[in-house]
Amino acid sequence: MLIYYESKVKNLALTKQIFERFWNSEKIEIQHYKNIFDTKIWNYTTEPLIILAKQEHIAILPTPENYWFPWKSFFFKPWLNCFFNCKYCYLQWTFRNRFPVFFLNYEDMQKEIINQIERERNNWFDGQITFYASNYADLLATENISHFHENFLPFCESLPDNVLIETRTKSANITTLFDYAKNLNWKSPTQNMEIAFSLSPRIIVEKYELWTAILDEKLNAINQLLEKWFRVGLRFLPLLPVNNFQQIYSEFLDEIISKIDTNKISSIAIAPLIFNQWDYNVLVKKYQNDSDFYFINNLQQNVHHLRTCSGSEIMDFKEIFNKKFKWLNLFWDYI
Repeated sequence: MLIYYESKVKNLALTKQIFERFWNSEKIEIQHYKNIFDTKIWNYTTEPLIILAKQEHIAILPTPENYWFPWKSFFFKPWLNCFFNCKYCYLQWTFRNRFPVFFLNYEDMQKEIINQIERERNNWFDGQITFYASNYADLLATENISHFHENFLPFCESLPDNVLIETRTKSANITTLFDYAKNLNWKSPTQNMEIAFSLSPRIIVEKYELWTAILDEKLNAINQLLEKWFRVGLRFLPLLPVNNFQQIYSEFLDEIISKIDTNKISSIAIAPLIFNQWDYNVLVKKYQNDSDFYFINNLQQNVHHLRTCSGSEIMDFKEIFNKKFKWLNLFWDYI
């Protein structure tokens, strides 16, 4: 493996930990990650490549209105790009290349999160504050590189009540979480971090979510975490209006309900396929001759000027989920 690393992170303990993990990799020192990351190269080299960097200006950005939980919520970016290859994902074309960038100055991120919490509390907001960490990468999938959860689980334990950090995953890479909990001598894991699993029917995973964990692996991981009292969420996104989606999703939810105790699930959030106009244009151009994306021409513009499923398709999805999870509180995005 080839590792580019900024001079600013070469003395960090985490950098040394990564170097030890990949002791036989080639390592090249650089001044700034954008010297590599902004290069317009879409394909990986003949060997895996990662970039280790410091995030100089840590942005804690407010989420769009109607995004998941109905309280204060923010994005932050510990990592850019994703190892998975979900064909519909905006990360397929957002950056100039697919090289993953790991920002390793976690202490700086944590300070900014604390500052944001203090600002909200000083403004007399006493509701839940949520920080989303996984909108540009699947953090759990590469925990052996990023060590994100190793660093953020104890941090979350120190946070005040009514604060939540969500990490979202399509992987089943949970073994290290149990090791961390054991090292922290937890009787029960912190409730300030939610491990949210993005779930889709098998046919969707096979066609559109390449390299991700299969459904059975994710359900098994969920059950293991629930047994150890981790806080677990379910994310059904994006909902794809494929042929016969009503039956596909209905049977899919029946399987979910039969294999996990949904009463132990902390939250369930749902969203259809959503694109801004620019991303939609890229998607159409990219897949206009792909038979698996026959439905993209039927995506309609909603009141938020976003391209998404038609009104009737959304009503069908809502009916399916409300019927299957009628005893649970569901959070819908842009519906």
